[in-house]
Formats: sequence, structure tokens, C-alpha cells
Amino acid sequence: MFLAIDYGKKRIGLAVGAVLPKGIGTIDGRLPLDVVVSQIGQKCAEYEVEAIVVGMPVRTGGERGTLAAEIEGFAESLKQSLGLPVHFEPEQYSSAEATRQIEEAGRRDIRDGK
Repeated sequence: MFLAIDYGKKRIGLAVGAVLPKGIGTIDGRLPLDVVVSQIGQKCAEYEVEAIVVGMPVRTGGERGTLAAEIEGFAESLKQSLGLPVHFEPEQYSSAEATRQIEEAGRRDIRDGK
């Protein structure tokens, strides 16, 4: 089982899965880092997580996104505190692809809440 993390300054999205991840909620990204890591550790224990995958922002040209260094520090904190392997997954088109899939399913942008 792995835990997928979509890091954001306001919200940190969490999903678990063995093959395809299923959303399990969010954590307030404005909380202190130790609190965030503790809450993620609780989810890891609850879902028997063996590895963590953190989304890494990558621009279409392949260069790193503005949050890349912050995300690397966050991932290192997880690795040190939880003792689990942490991997990065490039997020070059993930938001656009998710929006496209939602719209194809007959729903509007998920951020609209509809």
C-alpha cells in the first residue's frame, strides 16, 4: 500500500492505493510541519502504508516548479520522521488531466464543488 501526497500551502491532499490511489482527505497545509507529519504518520499506520509518493511540480518544459525545493524539504521530513521510503512523481499535466476527466464525466471543475 502506498500513500500519495499532493502538497499545497493551503491543503495537502492524501490518497492511498496498491495500484490506483483513492482519496482519503486533506490536511491543512498551514499547520506546523510537525503536526502535518504526525497526521500523515497516523494515516500511514491506519492504512498500513509501505511507501510514500509525493507529487513534484514540473513545468511543461521540464523545469522544476516554484514549490519544488519546499516539497523536497517536506519529503525529507516525512522520510526522517516516519522511516518510510519517499518517492517523487512528476505532476506535469496532472491537474489538467484531472479536470478533463471530470468534465468528460459530466461534471464541472472539481474546484467549483459541483
